[in-house]
Amino acid sequence: MPPLELSESLSCTNAVRIRPLPHWALAGFGHPDTPWAHVVGVRGDIVGVVFGYPLHAPGPEPGHENKILWVANPGAPIDAPDANRTTGALNIHATLNGSRVVADRTVAVGPSYVDMPRAGCWTLTLSYAGHRDQVAVPYEPATASTR
Repeated sequence: MPPLELSESLSCTNAVRIRPLPHWALAGFGHPDTPWAHVVGVRGDIVGVVFGYPLHAPGPEPGHENKILWVANPGAPIDAPDANRTTGALNIHATLNGSRVVADRTVAVGPSYVDMPRAGCWTLTLSYAGHRDQVAVPYEPATASTR
């Protein structure tokens, strides 16, 4: 597989899809035709099921978490042989599009809470289990009551 050409900013227009998940990401989701809010990596090797849709920044709304379930394609070829493949960690380097604002997070592949410091369109570069991918994730402004 050719190396992932990283982008400094991906478009958030239509980034969140509300439709059935890819076949390889369906484990535990019941009926395969059920629509879910989710983002898909540029390579198509990871899906982030956005349980907290829409996501808010600079923090979640009361009673509403910025929860994303990360599902990695088990059949995706390894493209970063030097990466740690044993921890199950998902390293996120997030860039707020059109700015120099960055945020780094380490979460588990699986369910996680991914908060960003500001609203806007974020490009997340994901590194996990010998893989790299990118997703665009929009965060809406939190209401004044949550700031």
